[in-house]
Amino acid sequence: MRKLNHAIQLFIVGLILLGGTAPATAQTGSGPIDADRLQTYIETTGEILERARDFVSDAPNPRSVRILEQAFTLHKRSIELAMDGQARMALAHSQK
Repeated sequence: MRKLNHAIQLFIVGLILLGGTAPATAQTGSGPIDADRLQTYIETTGEILERARDFVSDAPNPRSVRILEQAFTLHKRSIELAMDGQARMALAHSQK
């Protein structure tokens, strides 16, 4: 039963984390990336990660914590890249 609960928790965290990828699919072409859409996408990703953090902290699991930490690291890097005017790289980091 414990393994099943763990699997369900990982599945839910995965869904939460993947939920942030949908808005940017139209922006993955070779054209310019709209700054407002990029900012909204990055902010939405941050909100999703915060919700995931709340979930993971309620049911700590080393693998889930590690995945979430990696996601926060990528998110932080996407913010830095966006602030440096590297929109395409920021979007790529935010989508990983």
